[in-house]
Amino acid sequence: MPLRLKGERRPAAVIGSAVHVMRARGFSFETSSAISPSPFNIGDYMAKTRKRVAWSAEQVRTLKSMAKKKAAAPRIAKKLKRTEGATRQKAFSMGLSLDSRG
Repeated sequence: MPLRLKGERRPAAVIGSAVHVMRARGFSFETSSAISPSPFNIGDYMAKTRKRVAWSAEQVRTLKSMAKKKAAAPRIAKKLKRTEGATRQKAFSMGLSLDSRG
């Protein structure tokens, strides 16, 4: 995309494509009071959040045994299918030490 000087207008093709996208998503450009624009829901455009998953007894056992064997934190996390941060936090809350492994 070529650089534009400050105040320079966008080409009509760029503006036109944005209008088509907005209309496809339910926006209305009518100004008549008889036609109300469709509601805009910001939640439709936000990133999805991840749900928290409780630790199973099996995962806790695996965490304890791998920590005892001095496995690296990233390796433990991968085995448990958890993030490294979640694994370190759980180990800390249980009083296990993962030190600065990995």
